[in-house]
Amino acid sequence: MNYEEVEKIEEIRIEDFIWIIYFFIAIFAIISDQLELDDIYKHSKKNNQKVRQINLTILIIAFIIYVYFVYRSYKRIDRLKKTATQKEVLAAHASLISSLLFLAAGIFAIYAEYNSSAGENELLIF
Repeated sequence: MNYEEVEKIEEIRIEDFIWIIYFFIAIFAIISDQLELDDIYKHSKKNNQKVRQINLTILIIAFIIYVYFVYRSYKRIDRLKKTATQKEVLAAHASLISSLLFLAAGIFAIYAEYNSSAGENELLIF
């Protein structure tokens, strides 16, 4: 195997790990929603802090994943400059731009969740 194949295999393994993380993110998002529903039905705010902590943790983990995708996209552009066609380089740049947009959205979502006051500002992400 050459270096590019080994690198591609490593990227796929990392992506598999990220899918497992997304699975757990989905489970914790459901738990957060259930705690929030429990508060609504019981007209209390006892789980409010737990919900915010879970959501903030989910967003931070997703942000770290987005950082990885930006890094990977940048690395791919750097690698493609040597041997790729213009179409492949353009596609790699589009991938980098989309990764950067997800990263920016993650920053805004973390900011909104961190600064939300006790449930008044609900995030529409989940």
